[in-house]
Amino acid sequence: MMSRAFIHNKFLRAFVILLIVFGWIFSGWPKIQIMEAVTTETFTTSTTWTAPTGVTSVTAEVWGGGGGGGGGGENATTDGGGGGCLYFALKYAILWEC
Repeated sequence: MMSRAFIHNKFLRAFVILLIVFGWIFSGWPKIQIMEAVTTETFTTSTTWTAPTGVTSVTAEVWGGGGGGGGGGENATTDGGGGGCLYFALKYAILWEC
């Protein structure tokens, strides 16, 4: 017949293993990441855009070209350089569909 200590140790070992397994499952380890689908659309003129069904956020990036430099003629010391370019980014969260 098995002793009480042996049964107690077996129960305790099974309980500890169960705690470890549940802790592992519910801790989120290993971290599972779902890849987001990324689609890029390029617009060269002003337009209206509607988010497709299922889209939850949109990032808009806008670049503007720099201005042309000075003529660089006889008076090159006073001719100015061109204007710098512009970059702007904005992320929108889409909260509902119309």
